[in-house]
Amino acid sequence: MTGAGFQIPVAFGSSANSGLTVAKMIEAKRAFRKLEVDVDQEAMTWITNSQGESDLLNQVQVVSSDFSGADRPVLTEGKVTRFMGFDIVYSERLISTSSIRQNIVTMKSGAYLGIWRDVLNDVTQRKDLSSLPYQLYTGMSCGATRLEPGRLLQAMCADTSAAADVTP
Repeated sequence: MTGAGFQIPVAFGSSANSGLTVAKMIEAKRAFRKLEVDVDQEAMTWITNSQGESDLLNQVQVVSSDFSGADRPVLTEGKVTRFMGFDIVYSERLISTSSIRQNIVTMKSGAYLGIWRDVLNDVTQRKDLSSLPYQLYTGMSCGATRLEPGRLLQAMCADTSAAADVTP
């Protein structure tokens, strides 16, 4: 890897900080192969935010059918859902520090979600209050962990969006 540990640096492929680029996606795929992960047999996922989507839509290799082939277009209703073998997932809950957004690049076998108690929903009526309002309770017990460092990468991307951050 070119960055610290299993990380693709924010300035990878350019002299300045850059957002999500095709070069970073190529580097992630190269890193997986170097770590002897079978990228041809296992699902790869790239988790980015709305700025990452905007960065991808501004790159000719992503939006042009000359690069993707007419049989499998990259854009589905104006949204990039799959590119270079990565399933693209969007989340505004990624960690951001000083205009750098940490994207997550993972193989299906790179992380595990354990669910100890599935979703429990309970709707009851409050007889002790006027108008007899309903109260809702939802609970769940779960956790996720990285299984193997080489199957989970961190891609640092400049987050230069002029839009206000939305607090989740």
